Amino acid sequence: MRKLLFFFMFFLSLSALAQQRISGSVVDTNGEPLPGVNVSVVGATGGTVTDVSGEFSLEVSGTNVELQCSFIGMKSIIVPISKAQTSVSITMEEDFVTLDELVVVGYGTQKKGSVTGSISAINNDDLVKVSVPDVNNSLAGRLPGVRVQQLSSEPGVFDSNIDIRGLGQPLYVIDGISRDPATFARLNPNEIDNISILKDAAAAIYGVQAANGVVLVTTKKGTEKDFEVDYSFRMGINRVTQFPRLADAYQYSTMFNELHYNDFYSSGEYKGEPRFTPEEIEMYRTGELPSTDFMRLIMKDQSTQTQHNIGFSGGNEKVQYYTSFGFFGENGLWKTNSLSSNKYNFRTNVNAKLTKDLTFGVNLGYIQTTQDGQSESTWKVFRNTWRIAPTNQAYANGNPAYLQHPYEGGNNPLAYVDPEISGFRDRKESFYQSTFNLDYAVPFVKGLNLKAVAGYDTKDGLDRRFKKAYSQYDYDADNDQYNEVAKLNDPSDLSEGRWKELNTTLQLMANYNKEINGHTIGVLAVAEQRLKKLRTNNGYVQFGVDAIPELGAGIMETSTVGSHVEEVARQSLIGRVTYDYKMKYLLEASFRYDGSSLYPEDGRWGLFPSVSMGYNIAEESFIKDNVNFITKLKLRGSWGRMGDDGGARLVDHEIGYVYPDGGYYFGNGFKPALGIRNSVNPNFTWYTSDTYNAGIEASFWQGKVDVEFDVFERQRDGLPAYRNATLPGYVGVNLPQENLNGDITSGYEIVLGHRNSLNKDFSYFVRGNLSYTRTKHAYVEENPASNQNGEWRNTRSYRYNDIIWGYKTDGQFQNYDEIYNHAIMDGAGNRTILPGDFKYVDMNGDGVIDGNDVTPIANAGGKPLLYFGLNLGVSYKNFDFSVLLQGAAKYRVKYDDQLGRPFFWGFATPITEFWDRWHLNDMTDPESGWNPGRYPAMGERQNYRNSDFWWRDASYLRIKNVEIGYTVPEKLLTKIHTKGLRFYFTAFNLHTFTRGLDFVDPEYTSRAYSYNYPITMNMNFGVDIKL
Repeated sequence: MRKLLFFFMFFLSLSALAQQRISGSVVDTNGEPLPGVNVSVVGATGGTVTDVSGEFSLEVSGTNVELQCSFIGMKSIIVPISKAQTSVSITMEEDFVTLDELVVVGYGTQKKGSVTGSISAINNDDLVKVSVPDVNNSLAGRLPGVRVQQLSSEPGVFDSNIDIRGLGQPLYVIDGISRDPATFARLNPNEIDNISILKDAAAAIYGVQAANGVVLVTTKKGTEKDFEVDYSFRMGINRVTQFPRLADAYQYSTMFNELHYNDFYSSGEYKGEPRFTPEEIEMYRTGELPSTDFMRLIMKDQSTQTQHNIGFSGGNEKVQYYTSFGFFGENGLWKTNSLSSNKYNFRTNVNAKLTKDLTFGVNLGYIQTTQDGQSESTWKVFRNTWRIAPTNQAYANGNPAYLQHPYEGGNNPLAYVDPEISGFRDRKESFYQSTFNLDYAVPFVKGLNLKAVAGYDTKDGLDRRFKKAYSQYDYDADNDQYNEVAKLNDPSDLSEGRWKELNTTLQLMANYNKEINGHTIGVLAVAEQRLKKLRTNNGYVQFGVDAIPELGAGIMETSTVGSHVEEVARQSLIGRVTYDYKMKYLLEASFRYDGSSLYPEDGRWGLFPSVSMGYNIAEESFIKDNVNFITKLKLRGSWGRMGDDGGARLVDHEIGYVYPDGGYYFGNGFKPALGIRNSVNPNFTWYTSDTYNAGIEASFWQGKVDVEFDVFERQRDGLPAYRNATLPGYVGVNLPQENLNGDITSGYEIVLGHRNSLNKDFSYFVRGNLSYTRTKHAYVEENPASNQNGEWRNTRSYRYNDIIWGYKTDGQFQNYDEIYNHAIMDGAGNRTILPGDFKYVDMNGDGVIDGNDVTPIANAGGKPLLYFGLNLGVSYKNFDFSVLLQGAAKYRVKYDDQLGRPFFWGFATPITEFWDRWHLNDMTDPESGWNPGRYPAMGERQNYRNSDFWWRDASYLRIKNVEIGYTVPEKLLTKIHTKGLRFYFTAFNLHTFTRGLDFVDPEYTSRAYSYNYPITMNMNFGVDIKL
């Protein structure tokens, strides 16, 4: 027994001696710690990952042990460990060539050095620098060819547009599954690992929906490391960037009377006495009569936002996990605090090795957004706030219990932003994403992987709008009583909409890779099926008296209901072959055979091929051995054909009937009838898009300088249009859509970067990108011109699609002599023209300004032709600073309504921009002499024709994002048992430089007649903690 015990203890001691723990640190050549480095024992399973301080701890067995360290962007290294060694310091060198770095592409990943398409990427570090709820805004200015336009900052609206190379809205693929733009916009940046943008033939593998490019999102996954917690908190404020300022009562009354007198001087017709007396104007100037700033009454100077994020990650060789929770809340700018939104995000990603060759993964995501606000739309709030004159009072007799009725009519905007007065709107949306995958590495066929992926997504929402009846009053001072002048929203009503959408995806794929003597071949085959089902329901009801805002509590005789159902199915077969020889000669070809239920059976299938090639010149011996400063030099070119079914409408190809559709009168009543649907085109199908791209990638002096340049062209054919013909009325239907039109988009992209470390304490980087893109029509189905002049002015075929036609101006008339010696502009010998009015150029020299003088005056396709960004950063010891500049040029906008014309509707409050106008020294005396200004004198006349003056240069340069941070040193962290701690300040949309466009944000378009919620800047303080 004792012998057995002895031998047992002996072998146990040998086992203990064989186990040893190695602790160490990994740094770069500047001595900076490298977090996230994979550390493993050569020839053994398992391993660990360095923490935020670059440190690790690992148990090893045996006497001849080697540790292998690998990290993207660094050269892998193997370090021998002696028998008695318990600690080690490892230094890794940068791998500037990074040919082995993996890049996310369609249905997989590829080594960066073997990529032949035009792909841009951004990682989590850059995404989280921006404190905004919409992920689209995190991309602005950071990637070439990616244009982001922020249209407003209204809480809960996610109102930003993104396009790739000016081609339109891209396809979004999140964790391998196609998902809608709304899901992408609402993602939590903290849960995103990286985003890749496919811009040329690289997108062709996604076929029918990839004509405008593809945005590939990869969320974070667990790794083989100890349990780790990451928490971040940010709190900040939002302030308006640039927003129109409204005239005060003195300016309003002055310009209103000038309008009265100028109309008299122009037309010669007596208009009666002006609205304001000189004494009243003076009292407005001195403040004896009050001036009401309705904008300041409804809006505060700033609002708040708060952000929390917490993530858990870890794992071993069997199971890896990542889970995160996020919250983003922000308040609007209403002083009533009635506008707010909240966004909640959840993500969990688990991968488990069921056997040596079989891995199962599950990725679950949930997003919920809520918005509480006023019953009326935001644009209606601003429209009425801009309309109401500052000479009005907010409350009758100053009594907050009685809203003043504006003397020009309309609505008092204070009611709109107060739910207690006019009602409310609440909106809630939920997005569920689930992805399951089973990955099998076939053991008896080396390099062959089989994979099955299933996606199951649902989206549902509720939108309720309750409009509450309320009154506006006048005060009768003689009788000391309040008189109801208007009853609005009467009767009260409730609208309610609900929707639910289901999207399912099934993918079966096989992937084979083989390397033989430097020749590497990859083959991918995929079968995919997608199904979308959508159902919406809506109801409406009125209320006789104030009641609970529920559909069942209203007057049933006033209630209406409606519903909508749609179902779309798609099937695809996909293939790709890649080849490279020692990362030197590169070739890739792919195809996608797509079918869509949106089209007739005979036209619902299409083949979309692509081919691309590359040549890594830097891998040639004559470069490697003789030109030391060239680190990378790659030429690439591609062609791909894609489709787009965005022009198809549900069941357009179905022959059938509609009820009710028209009807007849029988007796005393109208009887609805059954009508035939519109005519059907059985040959209608998707349009095709051929994309061509040529590019060069270069890196010099071991990666200190890198350059990329691409030129591209997209040719679309078969765009939906209606033929230029009509059917006789007795046929009862119109002609259907056909694949008739086309267009061509072309441009270029440039990227130039530089980075360097002067010593271990100081490093810096600068990286800029510039993109230019423009579209012109190919063939356009249109009415033929009747003469050569009409053809020149009206034909769109083979012309740029952003050309604006109008009148050229040649300054402003300085006096009456110039007016009477100029070409006739008003058909009345220029008798109605006043000094300061615009001089239109007589293009054809016939002495008359009319439609024959219209000529191209601007390029304004709604988005800038030139888009650029510049990212700068510097770090010194534990401090870091970065700034992102973003801008656009070759961009003109014409603003509508009150931004383009003072006293729109005849009474609306002008913006202060129009105070800089031509005006008489004494408005009552036309001989008193004119004072010049930027804008013409008040009044209509001929000044508001479509001219180059009103197409404003909206070019801008914006300090898009600034971040200043401090990372607490490691020696202090050990005392508080924390792996990482960083404090920082960020600012978004900090300042904007324009060419005189200082009364409005340059991204603030004329959409909704310019009555958009303003674009805001935000400033946040934050802290990141790693445990």
